[in-house]
Amino acid sequence: MGLPESLQSREDDLQKKNAAKFLKENDELQNLTAILQKKYSILLGFGERMNWASLNEDLQIEILVRLPKKSLMHFKCVQLFWNILFKTASFVNKRMLQNS
Repeated sequence: MGLPESLQSREDDLQKKNAAKFLKENDELQNLTAILQKKYSILLGFGERMNWASLNEDLQIEILVRLPKKSLMHFKCVQLFWNILFKTASFVNKRMLQNS
């Protein structure tokens, strides 16, 4: 036995809205990732030839440690690894040493 037509229509509309919201958020995250890669390659003097992904993990962490806390809170949505990294004791300790 199916849902009444009006309820089914509402459920379909809700699914479409959720899908559109997800796609929009995904596009925004991809754009932010591209912007970050470009900014940090320029900041580090690598120009367009080298990007964030080509840096080794230790160098990436050293760069992230030096960023302001507000920036880190924005960037935690860029990659799951960063979100996890920002919560680790070693990263927090490095930030505390860097800021002291």
